[in-house]
Amino acid sequence: MKKYPPLGETNPDAPYKNADVTTGEKGSHPDAKAFEAMMLEIINAIKKAGYTPEDRNDQLGDAILKIAQNGLFGSVGDGLTIAAGVLKAVVAGGLKFDGGKIALNLHDSLQILNSQLAQAYLISLSKAEDMADNVIRPQITRTILRKSITAATTFTFDNSAIASVPDGTHVTLELHLNMKTVSAISFNPGVEWDGGKAPTMNKVRDYWLVLRTENKGTSWKASLGSDFNAY
Repeated sequence: MKKYPPLGETNPDAPYKNADVTTGEKGSHPDAKAFEAMMLEIINAIKKAGYTPEDRNDQLGDAILKIAQNGLFGSVGDGLTIAAGVLKAVVAGGLKFDGGKIALNLHDSLQILNSQLAQAYLISLSKAEDMADNVIRPQITRTILRKSITAATTFTFDNSAIASVPDGTHVTLELHLNMKTVSAISFNPGVEWDGGKAPTMNKVRDYWLVLRTENKGTSWKASLGSDFNAY
């Protein structure tokens, strides 16, 4: 953007001066072009980012960020599309610009990505899923299932999701039973109960069962982890 000097100045680099009432020195008179040029510069940047200029004071920052993102990750041809979470990790890991090229501390970025993935994995472990039927579908990650019991219920297993795990892999799941009506609970095929005897579940309570397999679901071992007053 071109600089417009004060009115009456022939030097294009002449500075603007404030008036001084103590000395009687007059202040500079700005050229109207100076105001218009600044506005047009900002407006054009906002439009270039794909935004419509609005009556607010934070659009320029949004426009600069959008233009920078498009230039780095949205170019046509050899551009790169990258997920926001990955970009955050990459930048935090040390994304630098050197001679027009991108330099990346790959080790630190991978460390951050691993941390994010681990956090997401832990969150998935604690999420309980309400069962729509009586089929237990264990997953490679730990599974927590929840079922309301109002009548005699027989649970079956669909082990397809763990069929490809390495031999000897221990898969654990939790089955939370909300016993609204005291009813018989069974499994098909049967499970091997801890201590050789199925627990007594003859009260209106919540029963949390733990089931484990180390042979891809061919057989299951079960135990009563806890029981609580029903919610």
